[in-house]
Amino acid sequence: MRRGLSALHPEDRGGIVTIGNFDGVHRGHQAILSDAVAEARAAGVPAVAVTFEPHPREVVRGIKVPRLTPFPVKAWLLARSGIDALVVLRFTQALAATDPATFMKATLADGLNAQGVRVGYDFAFGKGRAGGFQTLKEAGEQLGFWARQHEPFQLAGQTVSSTAVRLALEQADLHQVFTLLGRPHWTLARVVPGAGRGRTIGIPTANLSAHDNAILPPDGVYAVRVLTPDGMRDGVANIGTNPTFGGEARHAEVHLLEEPSVPLRGHRLIVAWIERLRGEVKFGGVEELVTQIRSDIEQGRAILAGHPAAQPEYSIP
Repeated sequence: MRRGLSALHPEDRGGIVTIGNFDGVHRGHQAILSDAVAEARAAGVPAVAVTFEPHPREVVRGIKVPRLTPFPVKAWLLARSGIDALVVLRFTQALAATDPATFMKATLADGLNAQGVRVGYDFAFGKGRAGGFQTLKEAGEQLGFWARQHEPFQLAGQTVSSTAVRLALEQADLHQVFTLLGRPHWTLARVVPGAGRGRTIGIPTANLSAHDNAILPPDGVYAVRVLTPDGMRDGVANIGTNPTFGGEARHAEVHLLEEPSVPLRGHRLIVAWIERLRGEVKFGGVEELVTQIRSDIEQGRAILAGHPAAQPEYSIP
């Protein structure tokens, strides 16, 4: 990873560049990255992805932007796409105020010495998003690089986009999320202290603090697959406010079907959301709640038994 143009290595220059926010690294992004890598390999030059941190809207609008993939997960996924270098440009007010011509010369020509630039169908850049693909193409003819725009990536007539993934996630349609991403939705979270109720009822849980504005599915109970420090584990997770116990701040917790060999508190996990089992319910008492949780566990176990296992080379970013 190269944080800024000043961190570039000599071998990063002169390649095929793709630029974007890449939130979700969905199948549309994957298609762009794949084409850029193929073009780079054919030309014998590096494939370079350029992205921004923080999210441009956070700087321009002064708001927190919910993320499908918080930066560590996005960087991890981009690195696995076959690119040779990931360049992370710090998005500041100064960069937001940079006109398209200056950005192209400083970043693409002088900085990266790009041979070619591949972008998505909705690519816009520069102050006020004034630059688009045509701007890029015309400038490239003067600055010495070609520009190509990827057509919208469609599945069953629907354009794959970060917005489409967010909508499916808001509706808890995890099958559609899987289709659009080509994988489950992942949440990077740290295990933090909780109320400790799980152990008192014989169903211990790890309480999760999701990373930096990560988008969680709607409240409810889910079959999940969890990447832990000692490997992948199946589990059942709950998101909500624990109404049976009087309600509290919204949070997520996960019960692993197999006890981990190391304590999880303080560690980071990746939770893959596989299937929604039910919504959150306020039960009449603890005994009724425990009966339902045990039923959820068996239902989750059956679902996960038929779900493809995660790839063993995954690691926690």
